[in-house]
This record gives sequence, C-alpha cells and structure tokens, in this order.
Amino acid sequence: MLKELQIRNFAIVKDLHIEFGSGFTSITGETGAGKSVSIDALGLCLGARAEASEVRPGEERAEITAVFTAPADSAAGKWLEEHALENGGECILRRQVSREGRSKSLINGSPSTLGEMREVSHLLISIHGQHAQQQLLDRDYQLTILDNYGGYGDLLRETAEQAAVCRKKKKTLDEAEEKRRENASKLELIRYQAQELKGMHMEKGEYEKVDNEQTRLSRLDELMADTGACLGLLRDSDGAVASGLSQVKKTVQEMAAVDASLSEVVKMLEEAEIRVEESYDEIRSFGDSLETSPGALEKCEKRLSEYHTMAKRHHVAPQDLYAHYEDLIKKYNELRGGSLSVDEYVKELKEAEDRYRDLCARLHEARTEAAERLSAEITGHMKELSMPDGHLRVAVTEAETSSYPSRGTDEASFLVTTNPGQPEGELAGVVSGGELSRIALAIQVINAARTAVPALIFDEVDVGISGPTAAVVGRLMRKLGESTQVIAVTHLPQVAGQGHHQFFVTKTTDGTTTETSMRSLSPEERVREIARLLSDGEITENALAQARNLIAV
Repeated sequence: MLKELQIRNFAIVKDLHIEFGSGFTSITGETGAGKSVSIDALGLCLGARAEASEVRPGEERAEITAVFTAPADSAAGKWLEEHALENGGECILRRQVSREGRSKSLINGSPSTLGEMREVSHLLISIHGQHAQQQLLDRDYQLTILDNYGGYGDLLRETAEQAAVCRKKKKTLDEAEEKRRENASKLELIRYQAQELKGMHMEKGEYEKVDNEQTRLSRLDELMADTGACLGLLRDSDGAVASGLSQVKKTVQEMAAVDASLSEVVKMLEEAEIRVEESYDEIRSFGDSLETSPGALEKCEKRLSEYHTMAKRHHVAPQDLYAHYEDLIKKYNELRGGSLSVDEYVKELKEAEDRYRDLCARLHEARTEAAERLSAEITGHMKELSMPDGHLRVAVTEAETSSYPSRGTDEASFLVTTNPGQPEGELAGVVSGGELSRIALAIQVINAARTAVPALIFDEVDVGISGPTAAVVGRLMRKLGESTQVIAVTHLPQVAGQGHHQFFVTKTTDGTTTETSMRSLSPEERVREIARLLSDGEITENALAQARNLIAV
C-alpha cells in the first residue's frame, strides 16, 4: 500500500508530507483548493510525463517521493528482487523535475528509467479518474474493460503474438509478390538476352582462340617467309648454323685429344647440335602447319565480327561475352527461384492465419462468457446506484477484417436501457451525464475489486452523483477498502463520511504566493468538514447532527 507521499515545490505545493493508512481514505477540501494536486504529483512517481511548468515558481526543482510497502512475496517485491532493487519490504519511488524540464527517476535510491518506474508502479497502485466517463463511450475502451475483467490474459497474449506472426508473414509475402512482379519484366529481358547469346553457340575461351588464329592467318605470308629464312640459316644454306657447329665440334674434339680439359666443351657442342636439329624440325613442322584451307581467314574475321557486334549490344568487352552469358543464366535461375518461393510464403501465411483464427474463436468464446458475467454485475450496481430499471448488456460481435488485430477480431459494445419499455441503445445516445457517471463508477469499482494491485485511487469519479446514490457510492468505497487500500478525492459528504480516514486540503495566499496544504482530520474536525459539505459552507447544528450520522464507525 501507499505509506507516505512527500511533495516539494510542485505546482502550488511548497512542502507537503502525508502518511496514509490502510482501508478507505477520503480527501476533501474547498473548490479550487487543489484536492487533486497530490494525485498529479503522485503520477510523476508512477512514470507520467514531466513538464517544466509543474515546478513551483521561483524554485530550481520539484521533488516527489512515494513510499510503498512491497513484501518479498508480492508482485512488486518480486519485481524489485529481479532487478536487484529490494529494500527491506519497501519500494521508494522518487522523481525530480528541474525548471528546465529535465527529469530524474530513482527506485529505492537507484537511478532508473521511466519505463522501469511505470512497470513497478503498475504493481503498486492504480489511479481511476473522471476521464474514464468519456472513455466509456469509445468501443475500443469498452473492449478493454471486458478484457481486463475477463481473466483470459494468457489467451490475449497468445493471440497478440500470433497476430504479429501473421503480419510479419503477410509482409514477407507482399514483398515477395511485389518482387515477383518487378522480376517478371527482368526475367523476360534476361531470357531474351540469354537466348540471343545462346544462338551464337559460344564456347569458353573461344574468343581468345579465334582472335589468335585471325592474327596468325592475317600474317601468314610473313610467317612463311620467316620460316624459310630460319630453316635456311639453321641448315638449308651455305654457312648454316648446323654445318658451322659441326665443324667447330670436330676441331674441339681434336683439341680435346691433346688436352682433356676440353672434353666438357665437346659434350656441350654435341648437345647444341641436337638442339639445333630439334629447332629445325619444330620450325619446319610449324611451316607445314601454315598451309590452310581457303577462306579460313575470312571465317575467323566473321566470327570475331559476331563477337564484337554482340558485345557492343550487351555493353561488355568481346572477351567477356561468354562470362556475361553465364551470368545471365545464373541471374535468370535466381529470379525464377525467387518467384517459385512465393508459393511457399502463401502456404506459411495460410498456416499462420489458421492458427490466428483458431485463437480468435477461442477468444470470442471466452469474451462471450465474460460479457454475460460483466453485464450482470454492472446491471446489479446500476440498480444500487439509483437506476432501478437500468440494464446494461455487453454485446460481443465478430468483425470482418483483412488485417490481424492484436486483440482478435471481436468488437464490444455496451448497450443500455434505463427505463421500462425503452429499447437498448449505445451509451452515448441513451444515458444522461449523471447516469454515465454512475455506470462508469460501477465499472471502475468492479474492475478495482478484481485487481491484484494493493492500492487504488479514485480522483473525483463521483462527479454528477448526489443524494441516496452518493451514500451507496460511499458504502461501495468502504467495502472495497476492507480488502485493499482506497484513496478517494471527493466532494460528496456521503462518500467522505464512509472513510476510515479523512484528509482536508486548504489553499492559502498572501497576495504574492499561493500554497496548498493537506492534513489529517481528527474525529471532531471530520464532523465539521462533513457538515460544511452538507450545508454548502454554513455549518449549522442540524448540519453537524447530520454529519455525525453520516460518519461511519
């Protein structure tokens, strides 16, 4: 529960320290005194957005500290342990806001993020405000009320997870189909280009081979003349290398007979003779190969022309044309493969959708059952709250949608009738402002009674309620306070009188500055405050007597 709240330099509060007890605590005060300021300040400790304008004029910073009990076995206690923030069964939330708008958050003295502060605060306290009345007219909020009441949180989470799976797979499929549409034109172009190149019947390395052959054939006469010259120089003419080498060898052999040191030279000359003969044979063979069929050169040049023409068309070098052809075939197969994968994505999405629809059907069944129970509870409270002929029915219908809503495909609508014979209708078109206030309060009390949060705050949720109805509201608050801590800001004496404790809010000014304070009321002070509320300011003996009757003991 909330044990203490300390507020410094927040709005019109200079320094306020409040200690709260268990049960039901009512907070009252004059109009404009700032009864809800403490609730606004507490909101900062619960992770609300901070504004520089909330810092009291003339001060450097505002600071709010909220102290909660958080036993080790409670949800908040376990959260603190998981985050290594346990503090002897307490959770101290502190928020500082500078006049420049900078904010600092601490949990049990350790710096924290606003996300962490919100996480733990949701396990400690829940605030219900007047805005719930207008929210109640929204169908999405009506579905939220039903789901909070229903107790099928695991099914909701599973549905939301599966909806996310469906959206992801649908996105993948859409992207694949878009890519397939884009690839269709690419495929056609690549297919045409590949077919065109295929018609050339190219072979790997063919261009280099034909290019070399064309060069050889274009210089055939020159090669043949050079071949004859070489053969003549080696052996077929006077003074040829072969005959000269033979004569040198013979002379050296004779010299070696006199001086054996030349024997190695003789061997070298013999090897040279062999090499010359081999060279002669190779050159003669090369010369024989130069004889070619008529039209060979023309054929080579025609083939090279095909390569150059096609290379220019495909914007590549002639020698790269075959590699370009292989690359086109590879790209074509890759694009075709990508198109074929669309069918697999369709199958995966269908399987995910089947699972999602099954969860939606189970969720619809659970909601329908919960709607019957919630309808009965709200109707029961409406009768207690001076709407004897009122009846509210929570209708759950399945909506047609092509998307995957995280909360399933259901819609909820609160249909109400307040008078005998009156047909059911939407809240906005049937109930008055006061009736809407009572229905909203009934729903908040129902949901609050089912929550595991150890502290509840009601901020002027009884606006628009008076008379006997107010007395019922007060009794509901007190009964709720028997199982959890309840703090209510109220202007109704019938509600305030039911509190186990009561605080009074005052606002004072010296003409220059304004300050709000809050203090706990003694039993006699409570009587006078309730009497003030009853008599609209003038405290009479009759009002005091009525006040004593209203204060629960």
